[in-house]
Amino acid sequence: MASATSSKKTADPTMPLEQFCQQLSIRDRRVELVNAFFGEMKRAGVVKDTEAGFDARFTAFCGRPAK
Repeated sequence: MASATSSKKTADPTMPLEQFCQQLSIRDRRVELVNAFFGEMKRAGVVKDTEAGFDARFTAFCGRPAK
């Protein structure tokens, strides 16, 4: 029987911020928003995460009011 820890072996691999934003710009044509997200993450020091992690951050970023 498989243990709960063995299912953790298939964890999402991390990817660089640049790669995520390149892929994001293919499916989301709001290039200014993608660029602003890239700058915000770079300033915050978030340069590597899983795709799901970046997706969640981008969704939260889109929901924030403009400064």
